[in-house]
Formats: sequence, structure tokens, C-alpha cells
Amino acid sequence: MESRQFDFYGVRAIVRSDDMDLLTELERDFRFFSRKTLSEDGSNKVQIELECRGETPPTELPHLTTNWINSRCTVYQDPASGEKWIWYYNGGALVHWNQKRDRGTIWSTRPEILHELAYLLVLSRIGERWDERGLHRLHAAALSWNHQALLLCLPSGGGKTTFAMQALKHPGLKLLSDDMPVIDRAGNVLAFPNRIGLCEEPSLQIPRNFVRIFLRQEHGVKWLIDTEAFAGKVVPRALPGWIFVGARRLRGAPTIVAISRWEAWKELFRSGVVGVGLPQVVELFLNSGWRDLIAKARIALSRSVAMYKLLVRSKTFRFELSTDREKNLAVFLQFLEMQTATQQQPQPAGVISPA
Repeated sequence: MESRQFDFYGVRAIVRSDDMDLLTELERDFRFFSRKTLSEDGSNKVQIELECRGETPPTELPHLTTNWINSRCTVYQDPASGEKWIWYYNGGALVHWNQKRDRGTIWSTRPEILHELAYLLVLSRIGERWDERGLHRLHAAALSWNHQALLLCLPSGGGKTTFAMQALKHPGLKLLSDDMPVIDRAGNVLAFPNRIGLCEEPSLQIPRNFVRIFLRQEHGVKWLIDTEAFAGKVVPRALPGWIFVGARRLRGAPTIVAISRWEAWKELFRSGVVGVGLPQVVELFLNSGWRDLIAKARIALSRSVAMYKLLVRSKTFRFELSTDREKNLAVFLQFLEMQTATQQQPQPAGVISPA
């Protein structure tokens, strides 16, 4: 089998498959974190291993009872070993996962399902590994302006990515992530520029060799844009700067107004602590038993601390977007220019300039 290796801020993963098209797709998805090889010394130990088999799932399976069922999957778990067997999409794919070793296999004869599950499994497992290390994902679009982060929180499908793509036309704005930046213990913002996903065909002048179509089982078609399409626009990290709690207006002009940190905290709690909108394979994340409850409580506490550090080092605003994309961008850029001019003005003695 061929393999592809990735290093996600110290969490090392390897994906193996005989399907070269699948490996190419995943390498394009995670190009920012792709590595040619991972050394075998202790510091580069692989934490996550995934094997993808484009073949019919095996029929000889353990005698296990159902752990839970939802519209997407049926989960079976071995209470002794903690290993899980998961049927997805009415038998369209089978996943076997060893919880203790973080090793797993996917079987499916449908390439689109194999790609979707491999992508989601990798995101889910690195997310939990990051949580253990004090790195936490936030469901938001993240841009950088003068080395400071601009975080726009909107629900899934609210237009975060589309707005970010429009904003990147401005030379002063850089990309951290279109959907999922990483927040460290001090509240700093790390880049997660995985492939950019749009729910509509890209209207920007992007070379077609950077655009792919991704067929999702439950949410329809998505257009994927490789981050190479934005050469020179991706930055690795930024300091806390501005948090925008976004909303959509049915009519009227877009506006940006200051809000309290408490109002912004409610959104950070939802999108960063609870993780609403983040890709998380809950079938693997949640387990039974008091030990798992303690582990999840620790994760919630660590996420809360990181989001609080981000909050107190940022300025908070409410950004109500109109249906006119050009006006949204114009108001946003005007706001940034005003903020920059204010920061550059001489401050009276004894007053500290905002971060």
C-alpha cells in the first residue's frame, strides 16, 4: 500500500491505501500539513493511522450488540477492548476503529464515501488529540490583518467562506482558515488552511486546476478550492485582534457595532467550547463510562480557558451582513482602516494602546 503522512501541529497521522486517487485527494485537502516522511524517532511517533480499502467490507465480523443507531450510522462496540465497528450510509461503508491505539480501517466500494469518511475521521481524531494538548478548534472564518486575527463567527452555511474569499482580494488581508482556526492556551490563533469548501460554484477568477467537486452523502455537492490558489495569502499564525459575531439581515445595509465581551463569549462558548459546526465524528468521540466523562470535562475546561484568553485579548463586534456581498466587504474594509488609524494615533501618557 502507498501512504501519505501529515503533521498537524505535532499530531502525526498516516493514511494508507491502494487507491492513489484517494491519497491524492487527501493530500490536496491537507496540503499545509503534508510531509514526505515522518521520522521514526520518539518525537515523531505516529499517533493516528488510517487504512482505506476500496473494496467490499468483510462479512466475518465479531458478535456484538448495537451501541447506538442514528440516521447516518449504526455503532457496535466491544466493551472489553473498546473497539468499534460502524456501518455508515445503509451499509455503504464499514469502519473498524481501535480506540486505545487510534488505528482504524475503512472499507467501501464507493470512492466518494471513502474520501468523505477518511477526511472526517482524520479531522475528528486530530481534534481530540489537539484538545489533549491545549490546542482547540473554533468554528469561524479567520483572516489576518497587520498580524492580528479577524474571526467571523456565523452558523454553518451562513457565508463565512464566501465572505473570506471576497476579502482575500484586498492585499492587506491574509488567510488563516476559512472555517476552523486553532486556538492555543494563550489565545493565539494558528492557521488551519485545509481545502476551502463552498456550497456554490466559485465565482472568483480561480484556475480550474485548483477546483474540485466533493459529493457529500448528507449535505450535497461542495466545491473545493486548493489553498495553492491563494499563493502568498496564507499565514501560519496571528495574535488576537477582533471577534465578529455575525448575523444576516434580510434587508438594509451592513453594519458593524461594538458589543460586550459577554455577548461575544456566548458565541465563543457555542462555537469553540461546545464545538457546534466543527467536524467531529461523535461515534468515536463519545464513549461510555466515568473515565470518559472526566476526560470530556477536562477538554471542556481547557477549551473554555483558551476561548477566554482569546476573548480578553480581542475587541468584540457584531457584524450584520446584508445580501449585497460587495457592500459587506466595503463596510468591513472601511472598519479595518478606521481601526488601524485609531491604533496608530499617539496615546496620552499612561494609556496602553489596544492589542
